[in-house]
Amino acid sequence: MSTYKFSFYKGPIRNVKPEATALTLGQAVDLIRSDKYKDHIEKLRTTDNKDIRKTLKNVLDFFTFSGVFTKRIADGLKKHSGLIVLDFDDLSADDVARLKTDFSSLDFVAAVFVSPSGNGLKVVVRISGEKAFPTVAAYQLQAFRQLAQFFDDNFDIKIDESGKDVPRVCFVSWDPTAFYNDKATVIEVNPPTDDPGTGDIGAKDLVKDKPADAKAATSKVVDEYARQRKVASDLARVEHVVQQIERDQVDITDDDYDNRMNVGFALATLGEAARDFYKRTVQFNDHDEDDDAKFNDALGKGRFKSPAKFFALAKDAGLSIALPRTLQEVQKKAEALQIIGDQSNTDDFVKYGIYLKKSTNTYWALDMKGIPREISNFSLRILYHINTGDDVAYRLMVIKNIHGLEETLRINTDDFVGAGSFKKVIARKGNFLWKGQDHDLVRLQDMLQRNERHTTMVETLGWNKRSKFYAFANGVFDTTDNIFLPIDEHGIVESTRNGKPINYFIPALSKVFVDKDNMYVNEKKFIYINGSTSYADWSNQILKVFGENGRMGIVIWACALFSDILYQSMGDRMPLPYSYGKRGSGKGTMIQSILMMWGEKQKPIMLGGSTTPVGLMRKMAQICNGMVWLDEFKNGLPFKIIESIKNLYDRNGPTRGKMDNGFATENVPVLSLVWFSGQELPTGEPALFTRTIMMTFEETVRTENARVEFRKLRRMENDGLSHLTVMMMQYRNLFEARFQDEYESALRSLSVEVNNNDVDERLLSSYAMMLATGKLMTETIGLPFSLAEFKDQCINTIKQQYFILAGSDDTSKFWQVVEQLVGAYILKEDEHYVLRNGYVYLFVQDVYHHYVKAMNERREINILDKSTLENYLKSDARAFIARKKMKIGQKYSHAMQFKYAPLGIDLIRGVEEKDIRAKFSEMGLEYENENEPSNDGMPEPVQNEIDFNEFLKK
Repeated sequence: MSTYKFSFYKGPIRNVKPEATALTLGQAVDLIRSDKYKDHIEKLRTTDNKDIRKTLKNVLDFFTFSGVFTKRIADGLKKHSGLIVLDFDDLSADDVARLKTDFSSLDFVAAVFVSPSGNGLKVVVRISGEKAFPTVAAYQLQAFRQLAQFFDDNFDIKIDESGKDVPRVCFVSWDPTAFYNDKATVIEVNPPTDDPGTGDIGAKDLVKDKPADAKAATSKVVDEYARQRKVASDLARVEHVVQQIERDQVDITDDDYDNRMNVGFALATLGEAARDFYKRTVQFNDHDEDDDAKFNDALGKGRFKSPAKFFALAKDAGLSIALPRTLQEVQKKAEALQIIGDQSNTDDFVKYGIYLKKSTNTYWALDMKGIPREISNFSLRILYHINTGDDVAYRLMVIKNIHGLEETLRINTDDFVGAGSFKKVIARKGNFLWKGQDHDLVRLQDMLQRNERHTTMVETLGWNKRSKFYAFANGVFDTTDNIFLPIDEHGIVESTRNGKPINYFIPALSKVFVDKDNMYVNEKKFIYINGSTSYADWSNQILKVFGENGRMGIVIWACALFSDILYQSMGDRMPLPYSYGKRGSGKGTMIQSILMMWGEKQKPIMLGGSTTPVGLMRKMAQICNGMVWLDEFKNGLPFKIIESIKNLYDRNGPTRGKMDNGFATENVPVLSLVWFSGQELPTGEPALFTRTIMMTFEETVRTENARVEFRKLRRMENDGLSHLTVMMMQYRNLFEARFQDEYESALRSLSVEVNNNDVDERLLSSYAMMLATGKLMTETIGLPFSLAEFKDQCINTIKQQYFILAGSDDTSKFWQVVEQLVGAYILKEDEHYVLRNGYVYLFVQDVYHHYVKAMNERREINILDKSTLENYLKSDARAFIARKKMKIGQKYSHAMQFKYAPLGIDLIRGVEEKDIRAKFSEMGLEYENENEPSNDGMPEPVQNEIDFNEFLKK
């Protein structure tokens, strides 16, 4: 087919100058099968915005299949290609797959591929007979009409009228399974039979040169002729359907009164000739009315204009509504019936080249001599074709052998196109044998795939923006109809969209993976549970158990549920809640309680373990608008881990190469809110600390009442709380409409009330998010506390975080001064401080005036007042333990307790070496004698004595 050439153009559509080199059809199909336009086409197919979709389409490259042009206008045609492209639009996904297979089986079809939009097909046909027509336009139009009639008669489908235009463009597309037949037969285009010698395109066009009366008379004759021809064609198709009804004893009305009436109205459009067909059609419907009377009534009322409803009901009942296409096919069917002996099996053989023998439940075909041969020891039933959204797709099937063994089979598309790989896949399941060849497997595919239900894989749980549902491992909550749709045993959710069936596959709990305990571990716990706890009871209980931190937790739950809205409204940022406290303080318990709003107990990602930055980021892509918990944060974590956590604020995931043959890359998305926790405040990297929403958990003594309240909360969690998350989804539209305004208002208010230009803007933004979310919750589901209380809490936390940041340098300077004062014997052990069992107890009130004096002598500007100094010292998460009352001398005084080692200072003094050694041991440090050799035997560097008072003046 290399001689069939046509022009190719670079987009956009306004370009009328073709490329210098014309293409063949094979080259065009190769282009469409390749991934060159994949990314562009996928964007076009997935966008919901009509204007964007139109723009994306109009910038695509395109062909003029009709021929080679000097310029893309009718007069610019140099040579017709002998090809015509037919356009079938507005098809469902099921129709696209089914018709693509049907059209590919036609011997005169040279190519079939899916249109750029994804909801249509392009069919290229070889045509001949141009010399019999006066113009190329007449030739093209007659070819179009001839083919349009064929597809209308045999498939009851209309072709886009644009195909009759010679310079009509056809955009490139992406279809890796595009069909191509370089040996397609040629359709001969014949001039209209009513005036074969003129070369004109139809009888109606002849009337333009006749007198008015003659024109009207001729038009009536032509219209009547066309009507009679259509009626005859429809009657033949009706007869073909009725034969199947009687053969299979099918009631296409499904015993429904309205459907039976509609059959009468539909067939009445064909006149009296359809009376017998009506009676034969409704014979399997249980009714008492007289069939002739009903048909007379239908003839009289004339409610319908065509028999389309009859064919639609027949098609829904699984019957063929297309006539056998050729005389040879009829002859083949008769010969096959003599050999096979069963009408149903014969129909399958003629249609597919293979049939399922009911008595053996195995597949059979005829060899070259026409002798039946068994090609399997099993039967197959395709449940669903699952599109993963990537380049991989697979099918869920039920396979059953002659011994009664039945298994659910998940087979990759690549393994279903070759007999060798197919044999391996089925053999893994047990005694399943395929004895056919590759061409037999193709026929089996054709037979099975026509009835398969197309399914989209839900790869990310949580919010699905395109389909407007929230997915759990055990089903989806449809936010349009406010209904939960559970999965079946195979993990399939059956739904409808715009009145059309649509299916989704959620793999985590599918029986396909029932023996894969190490797969979908976290996703299996992300489930919908229809518990009985009310939101009011739960939120009040959270407050009772966790106090002020519980306020934060309740609001963070809503922030997580709508995090995509919040992230976009806040300028592509999502704050990171951080829970800080010692072991047993309750920080992890509260995070776990909030996570129960999404199903069962989830384990945290342990940052102190073997977590890698890439592995960490991949966890963030598993759920959209959920929550991920990172535990065991330490300031000493590897730099890349710290940077990865920082990037979660901006939702910057790592870039990775796509698994294809090109050089394209893709980002791992961050889709959920991240809550992390640890026993250290994340002050080692100030940029990370300013990205956090801080919650401090103090060690407390658990009273019996506290234990009772906690057990009550745990019972609520065990009963299930994810129904509350589903309930909250009804307010998504409200958050979309109002969050940004509320956020900006809260941000302005916080800026005024905090009244400190040195406070990092990110801190204000984080708590403005909390206040805005809290306000919208108050107006909808309510909060068990007042917004005023919550605002005060947020402001105090902002100030606390600011003081911690500001004080980190000042506290280090304070300890340096303390160490120097001890070295100068101004501060003394057991008078100003106590060293005991690894801790230093500091009497700040006795040390403070020495600190002030030393700072003044050093001419330091930033001298902290005593209250601020104590706050800064308390904020040192590495070292501060508690404030304790201790006896010093003959009196009791308050001391601040710190871990000694993390301070990195030397306060140990003594006269005897043995006393110094003992004190080092008590403080958990290793003693090094300065007189012992060091530096690998090299002499110690010379040290000059420095007067401490002179040092303080520097």
